[in-house]
Amino acid sequence: PDATPITSRKAVQIERFLQTGMIGSYDLTPEVREQRRLMARAEIERLAAVAESEPIGVQIGIVDAVLPHQTFELLRGREETWVAVSPFRLGEFPNINLGVAYITSAPETVALYEKLSSKMWARTSRGVDAARLLRGLIRKSHRNEPDTLPLVATTKGKAVKT
Repeated sequence: PDATPITSRKAVQIERFLQTGMIGSYDLTPEVREQRRLMARAEIERLAAVAESEPIGVQIGIVDAVLPHQTFELLRGREETWVAVSPFRLGEFPNINLGVAYITSAPETVALYEKLSSKMWARTSRGVDAARLLRGLIRKSHRNEPDTLPLVATTKGKAVKT
C-alpha cells in the first residue's frame, strides 16, 4: 500500500533506551554496553533531526502518556486503511525471532485504532518541540559527560564518537 508512516514514542521509553542502549542481553561486556548506548544515542539524534526537518510524508510525535502494551501501526493507502497489531513491544529487548502480527482492514477495528491514535496524537510533541524534547533526553541521559557532547556516527553498524 501507499502508506504514510506515523510514529509515536513515549518519552520515558526513549529515556530508558538512551540509558540502556539497544541492549538485547544483560550478558555484555562494558565496552559492548557503551557501544550500544552510543548506537541508541545516534538513533535518537537522527530521530530528532527528522522530527525537526518534518519531511513530507513523515510524522513523528513524542507522547507523554501511557502507550498501549501492544505495538500497532495504521497503514493508510489511497482508498483503504489497514491496522497492523503485534503483541511485541519495540524497545531495548526487541523480538528478533518471531514475526507475529495481524493486519486487518475491518472497519470497526480500523475505527477503534484511528480513534486511539487521534487521542494520543493530540497530546504529542511534534516538529521542533519534539526535537527539543529528544535532545533534552539525550543531555539528561549523559549528565556525567561534558556539556558539549561529541557527535556520534554509525559506521558498519558500530557507533563511534567523533
